Amino acid sequence: MSSVALTPDGKYIISGSWDRTIKIWDFETGKMINSLEGHKDVVSSVIITSGGNYIISGFWDKTVKVWDFKTGEIIKSFQGHRLGVNSVALTPDGKYLLSAAQDKTIIIWNLDIKEEQKDENTEKIIKILEFQLENDRLPTKMELLKEFSFSFEEIEHYLDILKKPIKKWKSISITNIKQKAEKILKELEKPNLLELMVKFGLSFQEARSMGKFLIDNGWIEDFPLVYKKIRKKQELITTSEPENIALKSR
Repeated sequence: MSSVALTPDGKYIISGSWDRTIKIWDFETGKMINSLEGHKDVVSSVIITSGGNYIISGFWDKTVKVWDFKTGEIIKSFQGHRLGVNSVALTPDGKYLLSAAQDKTIIIWNLDIKEEQKDENTEKIIKILEFQLENDRLPTKMELLKEFSFSFEEIEHYLDILKKPIKKWKSISITNIKQKAEKILKELEKPNLLELMVKFGLSFQEARSMGKFLIDNGWIEDFPLVYKKIRKKQELITTSEPENIALKSR
């Protein structure tokens, strides 16, 4: 092994090795979940972008490559060094890639990739869903404005995406989705959006995609935002006979 990097969320370790492979490991279990192969020489250096969407690697075959973290595909390859690349780094703003090589040169590359941010703010969505869990309804626009301090644009956006039916949601690629689905189903008989985000640490987009995967493969019939808490409220019902009082549960 020649180089290691940790994803921004701390969930995965990326390793580059003398055996010409890049491997992705689950930080918690230590299990390898993906191997990126096909390199012509030693993987000398690996890093990951700030959004966790791309792996960047340097090779002794004189190239620098950019990989899509989720799909494992090469999306860019930079060539320009005369000898093997020893190290790669990113500028703080993520716009430029630097590579240092055995030819005693440092090249600055225009990375020119759009760092895919999480499609939604996970923490904000969790707050909305927790409100729904407690109140059996989504918050009103006024509540989002005053209590959640959302902007007008955010209010319209979040209410819109949360009302979209799961079957119409476009699924995204999730690394090792079958194993993750198996783990979820072993713990939850009827998973919902909020539980996947809170208990399993999935982003909104990942949780929705997991829900669609489970529905499409016949594991569940529906995928609600939350499951309502079971509340038993006792209500006194007075009949024509004052002494006959019944308890009714809702």
